[in-house]
Amino acid sequence: MKTLVCLIAVLAMTAPVLATTVTIVGDASVAKELTLKYYVTPDTAALRGVALTLNSGVATTNAAGTTAGENWNVCLDYAYDVVTAEGTYNLGDGGPLAKVDGPGVPAGDVSDFSICVGYVDEGGTQGGVPQGSQGAPEELCTIAFSDACTVTVAADTLRGGAVGSPVDIVFDLDGNGTPGDNTIEVTGGECFTGTPAQVAAWKAWGQPANWCGDCWLVGDIDGNCAITFADVQMVYGDFLNKTSPPALTGRSDNDMNGAITFADVQKVYGAFLPPTKVCPVPCTPLP
Repeated sequence: MKTLVCLIAVLAMTAPVLATTVTIVGDASVAKELTLKYYVTPDTAALRGVALTLNSGVATTNAAGTTAGENWNVCLDYAYDVVTAEGTYNLGDGGPLAKVDGPGVPAGDVSDFSICVGYVDEGGTQGGVPQGSQGAPEELCTIAFSDACTVTVAADTLRGGAVGSPVDIVFDLDGNGTPGDNTIEVTGGECFTGTPAQVAAWKAWGQPANWCGDCWLVGDIDGNCAITFADVQMVYGDFLNKTSPPALTGRSDNDMNGAITFADVQKVYGAFLPPTKVCPVPCTPLP
């Protein structure tokens, strides 16, 4: 059992003066999740705490799915709330979410928030967390979101950014080795995947179902895994009826450019002509 006062005292103890840089990289390979990782240079530096601010736009956090990396045994803002209420804190308890404008954990799911993690060396040697490397960064935290979003990350100046040797925080969220990139796209696990422009068009149309499924057969407007004259009639009707609901007209945007034009009609008619086109097997027809 440790009190918050003791934790802060240990985290703030001075270390040998080194020019230290903490590089933050991102991993958004899992839908609706962002894992932030870090590596420290030089590798002799000691790092004991990191605090960052994040903005996720319209998406909010999922506190239950937000966790600190295994190297970190103190979640300071959770500890602040627990010590305030109960007087003691157990190392390793809690999550890294924090308020952006003061101490403590947000009361609910939020889109503007901080993460704050620390490390207490119980061996008494004033050591820091593993430093990681550019090729093998260590996990800082994993944040769960309610939906797809663009996340912007910055150092949390309210909490000091980082604790340990004199530390500069730089961002390379896309992991290309060039610092300066502090935004990253978190996917929502949508059924349709494509280029950013195609995904934007799909969302603008209201996410038409026939863009998804086990196969994408260009020209299959009704989603029955075959191109028939019914598809030609549907795309022509959608082309003429510009006021159709978005999910209906979007089904006919075969070139996925965000507009229904005569080029879409020509594409479907060309696909309808022999030989007959059908989806690859297996294919599950849409309802």
